[in-house]
Amino acid sequence: MQSARKIDPHNGVQHDKTVSLLRLYQGLKRVYDLLDKARAELESVRGAPVCVEGCGLCCERRTPAASLLEASYLVSHPASNGSPGAMQHRAFAWLEAEDSRLTMCGLPRGIRLGGEDRARLGADVAVLTRSRCPFLLSEKTCAVYQHRPLACRAYSVTPAPDHWCRRPIAAMETNEIRAVIGRDTSLGISVQGATTALWRAAEGFGMAQYNKVGMLPALAAELLDSARYGRLLHSGVVADAKLALGIRLPDLFALPVREVVERSLGYRATPLGVNRVIGDMGVGEVR
Repeated sequence: MQSARKIDPHNGVQHDKTVSLLRLYQGLKRVYDLLDKARAELESVRGAPVCVEGCGLCCERRTPAASLLEASYLVSHPASNGSPGAMQHRAFAWLEAEDSRLTMCGLPRGIRLGGEDRARLGADVAVLTRSRCPFLLSEKTCAVYQHRPLACRAYSVTPAPDHWCRRPIAAMETNEIRAVIGRDTSLGISVQGATTALWRAAEGFGMAQYNKVGMLPALAAELLDSARYGRLLHSGVVADAKLALGIRLPDLFALPVREVVERSLGYRATPLGVNRVIGDMGVGEVR
């Protein structure tokens, strides 16, 4: 006689969520692959690399924002990103570090901010995004390079680089005009379409929370040790900008945010859209 099998009504729901998350990972990987292809195409047309090996300057001056999906994908590949302990240590060290430049701390969670507080929080977030990334190693390499987020993959490929970027200037370029993969090129259209489809899929799966955007180290910390993160969240000692979450569709083709001082330098990086046209002769066309 067969024994009665206990049925857990939540198993099916959990299974559906796992399958949906894996499908979102596949969609994200497609966007990553398209951006990697765009980088290869750009380097081929320019005849010069996008990044200088061993530079790390953009990582010294940028802590990336990312979606919860990107952070989840990152921490789901610990073997490729060093030990989970090392990643967790870096994320929490960044989260717990004091920064005298940040002015807001201890706001209650989930409140709607007024104009003045919103402006202050925005200014603090801007400070963070111009700070050293905790995943930059001492030898100027990235600890999570293989699974780095969209903002890092797109930098200097779809948006024009900052004036301090050490990217070599190709023959087609000047200090003010830099080649990028344009929004209206075939690759650009593919990147935009895949990105939009990904965020819509998350909503369609009832997993819109994965579209929330925050600072990558904070999102990674929450995913790696939610209990420790929760204690910090309610302690009132972590800068609010590090914990801030929002929802937005990323524009991977927007120019980087400029500092006011850069305007005085007269730097106006104009993107020069690049589309590689593969014909019988494999000729690269610039437009």
